Amino acid sequence: MAKRIRRGFLAAFLATAGVLLLPLSAAVAAPPASYDELLVVEAQPSSTLRPGGLLDLNLSASYYPSEVAQHRTVVMELPAGVTFGKADNDYSAGPCVPDASGRVVTCTTQDPVDERPALNAQWFVTAELGEDLPPGQNITVKTTLTTEIPDPDLSNNVGSWDFFIAGPVDMSATISAPPGPWRAGSEFDATITLVNNGPNRSPTQLYTTYSPSTLGLQGWPDECELYRGTWNCTFPMLEAGATRKITLRVRVPESEATSVELSSTILPTAPDTDRSNNEGTYAADLLKPSTSPSPSPSPSPTVTPTVTPTGNSGGSAGGEPSLPITGAPVGGLVLLALTLLAVGAGVLLLSHRTAETTEI
Repeated sequence: MAKRIRRGFLAAFLATAGVLLLPLSAAVAAPPASYDELLVVEAQPSSTLRPGGLLDLNLSASYYPSEVAQHRTVVMELPAGVTFGKADNDYSAGPCVPDASGRVVTCTTQDPVDERPALNAQWFVTAELGEDLPPGQNITVKTTLTTEIPDPDLSNNVGSWDFFIAGPVDMSATISAPPGPWRAGSEFDATITLVNNGPNRSPTQLYTTYSPSTLGLQGWPDECELYRGTWNCTFPMLEAGATRKITLRVRVPESEATSVELSSTILPTAPDTDRSNNEGTYAADLLKPSTSPSPSPSPSPTVTPTVTPTGNSGGSAGGEPSLPITGAPVGGLVLLALTLLAVGAGVLLLSHRTAETTEI
């Protein structure tokens, strides 16, 4: 009986909870009255875009995957010389269909819109680049996004996207500076020279490393910034036949290093036909601070007393020079000799008396 009562109570509780939660779940699932969306279009690196190649486009609605279920439509206009290829990615929010010209593509959201892949809010389109596209130029893709839910800001629903069609180039980098050597505190100018030998123009990047790490480098242009010990420069375009020079003021710091070194590498977006000249280097010896040696103490000069010969002093035969007399004064030596003589006489006298006593 008690078991039946517990089961009945549990069933009533679950039914009541379900009734109470129904309005809440309906409120959560209700779409918003308005929703601001935008569209971002991306492609693979420009270095792979060339006449006769492919352009892979990724069209992404804002905040993808989206939390708002609704129908979305994207109309994409391709430039002259570019036509629709395919759009068969399973993760696309819906189909993309070209018009008769192949240059206007319409992408829509498939049903049900509250499930994937519609909620992915992305489309993947591959376009074909014509063989007659001029290299070294940008192409522009235009897009327009419309939504089922009213969008309070339509200005970000329309976009233009530029993509660079690369052509072969030959770029070089060199570094020129005085040969050194340098001491701490020295300053000198170093010039990095970039040359685009053609035949096409291209965006390019420059990477410069240096040693020692505390080397002072002043004079970088606005296109350059320091990132983790490397100066990175991004130049939007270096025309065919153009030269770009960067002159830096270099200050040599106190360091345990034995040399000052700079290395600059140029990397164009377009394929480079000769990479052997893409790196410029500079190296000079770094001198240690000069230290003056402590003066060694000079030995005290030895003074040798010299006795001036007199008439009483005997010299050596044959006129040979006599040795200089050094040591204690002569008067002291005479006194010492007399004392020893007296002691010796006393010893002899005492010995003689002892002998006489023994005979008696």
